[in-house]
Formats: sequence, structure tokens, C-alpha cells
Amino acid sequence: MILILLFLFFAPASTLYQSYGVHGQFSCGESPAKGITVKLYDLDRYSHENDLLDEGVTNGFGNITLSGGTAELTRIEPMLEVIHDCNDGGKVGNRKSKFLLPQVYITYGTKALKTYDIGNVNLETIFLSEDRDYSDETVQKSSENPQEI
Repeated sequence: MILILLFLFFAPASTLYQSYGVHGQFSCGESPAKGITVKLYDLDRYSHENDLLDEGVTNGFGNITLSGGTAELTRIEPMLEVIHDCNDGGKVGNRKSKFLLPQVYITYGTKALKTYDIGNVNLETIFLSEDRDYSDETVQKSSENPQEI
């Protein structure tokens, strides 16, 4: 315990701060997945909440670039969360797809010096780790008035 406290006291802040950058394109079949929400997180396996590093919305071509960082004692685990309704069958809520990103693109410091290119991700794919997101305003409206579905 004393060694950890000494390390924290004497370690420079830049060695604890870690950054990550990612860019790519999302599609739904042959069409660009425009206007979908994409979030970059540090997956925290031992706490209640993941650290949000950055978030954004894809442009008209389905492209997005995200970059952010956080101070951690251990190596960050970058994770991408994509909220969309591609290949959803009209279900209430949106699909929430998550996948881990390679750690070799982590930069120690406040600015990501490397950017991971995820390429083109076709969201018709059914990911093994998917949840449902019910935070969209249209979902809230439809649950308040089911006749409008």
C-alpha cells in the first residue's frame, strides 16, 4: 500500500493520462449509416461506470472521428459503443453494439498521437454483445402513446 502511495505521489501526471483516437465509416447494408451515435469509452471492469472519452454522430457518409483520454492507474481498455437501428425489424428502442479496440493505439499523454482506423463496419452484422437503448426521444414518445408506433 505504501509503495502505491509513493508511486502516485512521485509519478508524473503524463504517465497516468492515456488517450485514444479512432475513425471509420459505418454502413447499413449498402447505405451509409448517417446520424447514428457513436461513443468511445474506457471500459472499467471493476467500477460501476465506464469513462466516456468522446462521443459524436456520423456524418452523411457514415464517417466519424473520435478522440479522448482519461487518467488511470492501469492501462485503459478502449471500447466503442454504436447506437443504431440498422436491421432492427422496427423494434422499440435502438440496437446498442459494443466492441473492444486494440490497445496498441493508446497514447500516454493528453493527445492521441495514433488513430485506429476501424474501416467500414456494416451494422447489419449481429454482434454477440448487444443491448437495447431506449433513450431516444422517439422511443419515449412511442412508449407514452403506443398508437403512434
